[in-house]
Amino acid sequence: MKIQSNLTILDPASHRAAANSLLFKVGQIMSAMVVKTLHGTGQTHLDIGGKLVKAQSVLRLTPGQILKLEVIQAGPLPKLKIISPVTVTNEAVREKAVLNNISLQKSPVELARQLLALSRVAPGTDTVPASVRHLAQSLLTYLPDLRELSTFQGIKHAIAESGIFLEARLAVLAQNGRESIDHDLKAGLLRFAGRAEAGSQFGDLQTRKGNDLPADASRSETESQLNRTLAESARGALGRIVLNQAVSLPGDHAGKQTWNLEIPFLTSGQVQSAKVTIQRESRARSTTIESQWTIAVELNPPKLGTLQCKICLLGNQVNVYFRTESESARELIQANLNTLEKQFGNAGLTAGNLATGVGLAPEKPMQSLIQGLLDARA
Repeated sequence: MKIQSNLTILDPASHRAAANSLLFKVGQIMSAMVVKTLHGTGQTHLDIGGKLVKAQSVLRLTPGQILKLEVIQAGPLPKLKIISPVTVTNEAVREKAVLNNISLQKSPVELARQLLALSRVAPGTDTVPASVRHLAQSLLTYLPDLRELSTFQGIKHAIAESGIFLEARLAVLAQNGRESIDHDLKAGLLRFAGRAEAGSQFGDLQTRKGNDLPADASRSETESQLNRTLAESARGALGRIVLNQAVSLPGDHAGKQTWNLEIPFLTSGQVQSAKVTIQRESRARSTTIESQWTIAVELNPPKLGTLQCKICLLGNQVNVYFRTESESARELIQANLNTLEKQFGNAGLTAGNLATGVGLAPEKPMQSLIQGLLDARA
């Protein structure tokens, strides 16, 4: 479907040569990339055939957007019709994310444990530079603790700050300036990785200059290596978040949306993580459409082993299924189901089926979640 909107090429002195050299002809079809937009004016800078020109459009265009244009009027101020913006599909975004990150990704727990170990080293007794120590301590503040995750608001906050919604939050921030990303995990990792990488390059430069004393040169190399290790772990954690974002993009299943994320958290002075999959599916019920929510969580509580929990909510009825590695862990959960049922009642929910079982469901590796793309590149 064609977008009936004209785009006028402006012709100020600084762009006249570029605009005239393009020789616009009526009926001509061309592609353009939006380079820059001037907020509130409708003006934009376009790259057409390698030439930078100014244009005026009634459409709201976005930098980086690719346009297909048709010339409908030549002359001093050529007019073009935007036939269609060339959209980037979720499949294309997902494929690019997979190719760039599948071999890189690591659990954010690995980096968090490195940072926790660094934060515990006494100042002045190690080779950890103060800048790295500060980075480690600041990034650890992004992690919730088990007490926070024991409340509804704490869980909601941890999911919101998990990193998979960063770009959506940035869009809101750009629009009204009311959104905060100060504690978004992905934003923090991006800052951390950049600074750690810069630290490693600075250390390498100092060593190559050869101006330091031998002991100082050795220390610079140690600091550089530490920064490289931390930067690599941070990039791996970012890779995992990007893949989770790719998996969480809307698919072809009508009425169904899945979000995949991993939440590192602190408990008893250690770092653990919760792997969470949230699914919303629209279902017809009587004369209304109602959303069924399913949340799958995998934890590794101390002394209990791996614990899997699946929560299904439709309307105000909730069903919960627990899977454990051992019979003793199952018995402990079974003994506390009455307490869980009362908590649901206090929250205005009706407890349906509350069940426990021994034997874990097989984990779906990231590769299987994006198998179609991997097969296409095999």
